Amino acid sequence: MKSLRREYPLSTLLKLMGMPRSTYYYHEANPPSDRQAAERPAIVEMCEKSQFRYGYRRVATALRKAAGIRIADKTVLKVMREEGLVCQTRRRRKYR
Repeated sequence: MKSLRREYPLSTLLKLMGMPRSTYYYHEANPPSDRQAAERPAIVEMCEKSQFRYGYRRVATALRKAAGIRIADKTVLKVMREEGLVCQTRRRRKYR
């Protein structure tokens, strides 16, 4: 949007997007904040500590017990997805 704003008037761009001017200025003044900024390093550390064997539920439980952090399972899942932390899955043995 900022790159197009140099070439076209703001009113034209907002009409094309179907966005009110007040909404545009609200989002420009209040950028989205990272709510999990405090927990993010602890989640990454716990995943590395477990050698990426823990899923999001076990990571959340371990954080609650070890670090005393009050955190929801879905918050851990969201952070793990954003950071690209994937737990290893067990391989199934094929029937012979």
